[in-house]
Amino acid sequence: MPADLGVADTAALLEWLDLVAEPRVERYWELLSLIDDRPPGPRAVPAFVWLANAIRAHR
Repeated sequence: MPADLGVADTAALLEWLDLVAEPRVERYWELLSLIDDRPPGPRAVPAFVWLANAIRAHR
């Protein structure tokens, strides 16, 4: 985390991370890939959850 990241920016980042860490959102993109006959991308939810937890632990 940058030391100069303000409280509002940190809150906005955590809000965004909580949104993208939602398993239903990841499943949505996975299903779109299958419909488009493309392989699904790598799972990202665990990394987003880890990052959000790390930010909360260190602020």
